[in-house]
Parts: sequence; C-alpha cells; structure tokens
Amino acid sequence: MKTAKTTQVLAGFVGLALLAACGPKDVVLEGQRFDARTPLAQIAEGDAPTASANSAVAIRLPAMTSGDWAQTGGNAAHSAPHGALSDNPSLIWSVKIGGGNTRGNRIAASPVVMGDTVFAMDQGSRVTAIAAATGAVLWQSSIQPEFDKSNISGGGLAANAGKVFVTTGYGEVIALEAGTGAVIWRQR
Repeated sequence: MKTAKTTQVLAGFVGLALLAACGPKDVVLEGQRFDARTPLAQIAEGDAPTASANSAVAIRLPAMTSGDWAQTGGNAAHSAPHGALSDNPSLIWSVKIGGGNTRGNRIAASPVVMGDTVFAMDQGSRVTAIAAATGAVLWQSSIQPEFDKSNISGGGLAANAGKVFVTTGYGEVIALEAGTGAVIWRQR
C-alpha cells in the first residue's frame, strides 16, 4: 500500500515537471547585457548606448486654453490642455477650504473647475465652492453622512452641467447643485 502511494506521488511530480517544460519559451533580445549596477564609465567604449547631443528643435503646441477642469486629470482622457498663463504668473488669492491633512485623514480629492467656480473637498468631507476670479468662498456643504460622524479619508470631485459630483470614503456618490451646494441626490 505504501509503495502504491509513493508511486502515485512520484507520477504526480513527473507530470508537473512535464507540464512545466511545455510552457512557451521566453524571447531573449539580441545584444550585449550590462549589469544594472555597473557605472557607465566602466563599460567599454563603443558598447555603451550613446546619448544624442542637445539641440534646438522646433515643436508645435496646441492653442492655449483656459477652461473647465471638470475632473481629476482635467478630462476623461487625462490629457491636460495647453494652459494659458501670463508671462509672469503670480499668486492672486489663496483660501482655506477646511481641514487639511492629518495623521489619520488625508485630502484625496483634487480641486475641479467649472465655469468661474473652483470646487474643493477637505479631509472632513466638506465641499467648498470658490469664485475663481476673487477667491471668495461662495458656499460650503458638509456631505458627511448622518450614520457616521467620524472622519473617513477618501473621495473625489467632478463637475458637469451645473452639478458637482462627489464620491466619499463612505462609499457614497452625491450630486450637489453647483450654485448652492444643496444635495440633489445621494446614493450608497
């Protein structure tokens, strides 16, 4: 009985070894290999990749734009536009939006822009609307749910069609009226 078990185990190992040998072969690219820790100065001349010399090359940029930054990354494709800035950008205004990063809670939501309003969310689940031209606080709305008054990190902002859409660390999605901060709907 013991011999039969041993034979079965050995047959299993042989079967696994045969299956492992059947896998696809790795493709090995041609060329000389260098250890990643070897300083370039120690690599034989002519074998090391050469860097091209600096040179002035004309480039073409899209037209400068200033507009909505409706979600993290600017837009759904995360392709930021070629921003329009003055020749000498300077700080125009700054405003406190609420609680900042603490050891237990972090600000996770990037600010978004719709029209002439900037929307930001602090670490305490409070959304603030700020006038882009002046930095004046237009409204603040706490979106912390009634069922839990502890601060939970996380969330994000997006804006479109007169609404601000907020996700929270509580697993909720909330639509706010962009002009007032009033809750339009709330979904768990």
